[in-house]
Amino acid sequence: MKKLGIFLISLGISILVFTGVVQYIAYRERQALIETVKGVKSTVIANDLVKNDSKKDNKYNAKNPIGVLEIPKIDLIIPIVEGETEESLKNAAGHIEGTGPLGADSSNYCIAGHRAHYTGGFFHRLDELEVGDEIKIKTKDGEYYFKVIEKKIVTPDKVEVLNPTKGKALVTLITCHPLYSNKKRLIVVAELKK
Repeated sequence: MKKLGIFLISLGISILVFTGVVQYIAYRERQALIETVKGVKSTVIANDLVKNDSKKDNKYNAKNPIGVLEIPKIDLIIPIVEGETEESLKNAAGHIEGTGPLGADSSNYCIAGHRAHYTGGFFHRLDELEVGDEIKIKTKDGEYYFKVIEKKIVTPDKVEVLNPTKGKALVTLITCHPLYSNKKRLIVVAELKK
């Protein structure tokens, strides 16, 4: 009986430690992604990219999505919210302010999301996408269908991958890479189907 008690106490302590470690890793990943997005926003503004016309006083949050991102290949359906705060990225994917607008010629609508299997692990299977796969975004203005044209892994300082390309309507998904790490970024670029 004494051995069973010791075992149960040890099991309980192990579960608490594991939960703490998982939460800490999730926190580190969120912070790294948020810092990357802040760098992207600075670069976007510095490069005079097309501005998103959302009004600052009409902020969206996780309870008020601006759209829905669907990726059939990886069974993903998640809300998209405006901005990339820690709270937003915990509950949805966040449109990086200053990028976009969605579906416009010579624009790049950029979306950040978490990848880990635990809290907020929306993009955890993003690495399974291949050139030619479909991405769908639904908004109040309509449905947009994109085809993946590129997938790459970059260092966090390579924010130029989110710049627009003249003559193309792009959507770019960005997340940490590899799983459980924030050392690099996985970038998936898709072009609007015409």
